[in-house]
Amino acid sequence: MTFSARNDFFRNKIISVNFILAIGVMFIHSENIALYENSRFSIALFLEYFISHSLGDLAVPTFFMMSSYLFYRNYQPNQLINKYHRRIKSTLCPYLIWNCLYLVAFFAITSLPIISSFMTTERFTLSPHLIFEAILFHKYNKVFWFMQQLIYFIILSPLVYLLIKRKCGFAWIGAFLIIGLFYPTLPDNQYGIRINMMVYWLIGCGFAIHKPSIFEESGSKSFVFVAIFITCVLVITRFILDYAIDSSTLLSFISPILLFFNVPFLWFALSSFVPSHTPWWMRISFFIYSAHPLLVDVWKKVSARLLPDNSFFCLANYVLAVFFSFIVITIAARFLLKYMPRTWNILNGGRQP
Repeated sequence: MTFSARNDFFRNKIISVNFILAIGVMFIHSENIALYENSRFSIALFLEYFISHSLGDLAVPTFFMMSSYLFYRNYQPNQLINKYHRRIKSTLCPYLIWNCLYLVAFFAITSLPIISSFMTTERFTLSPHLIFEAILFHKYNKVFWFMQQLIYFIILSPLVYLLIKRKCGFAWIGAFLIIGLFYPTLPDNQYGIRINMMVYWLIGCGFAIHKPSIFEESGSKSFVFVAIFITCVLVITRFILDYAIDSSTLLSFISPILLFFNVPFLWFALSSFVPSHTPWWMRISFFIYSAHPLLVDVWKKVSARLLPDNSFFCLANYVLAVFFSFIVITIAARFLLKYMPRTWNILNGGRQP
């Protein structure tokens, strides 16, 4: 594969995998079993758990691994200030802006009786402490825990680089995996660093420093086939452990270890799903990720109140929540790109489709 072809393939793979993972996150949040009393022991529970957890749980760790790789790709220590400057625009500013928008949206929803009657949400009174937590710690924008952690990891990036660039760098990845099993978050509160997610940032750094060609190239057909096979085996094994057993303390340690191996194999497996051309709606993954939670939540809760309580409507609502939200988001994206490009640029941290 030529250098140009490798770059084109890698760019399209980043775009397509980002899109697939964003849709996966939407399915995580469209899970609605708790809203349907008659579907809690049915095929709906089985399917939703498999899609939203066994598959969906791969999404955010893979996001961390990819974000880390892109940060450390061709990295040199003297580039750090420039990288920090770019991440202020692409990460910090959207984080604060979307948190503000969700605070306003949450306040509006709880203040309107017609809408709030469908939502299991308590009204609240604005206060300085609440505004502080909402804007700086995503109190009403639950999916942005990812962005909060990403900011932490970016701040710690020089230290991570020093650890991983050594010959024993991969040993540090194993050490963080073990620490994360016992102490997932340090300190153990909403402000802490998720060690169990930081391990994927370290994996991305390791690939960027030591094995960039493996990460960026398509790989042989046999390699991709093996990656697909191992990915499927790991996903099914995690599903059996988490869904069918879900009791043993020992198994609670095994599942995160399987996820640790599942994430890089998923990346290699997805090489077979990279299109030669990516349409514009596949290139708005950040906007999908940022805008979907409120839409999905409103759709599934309103629908659950209006539709019959059975497995069919439970699953239909589960899928339609994602479909409806995606349609609304693409329409909104098209509108902003055409009529309010500066607003689009601010909301998306400079990302363009």
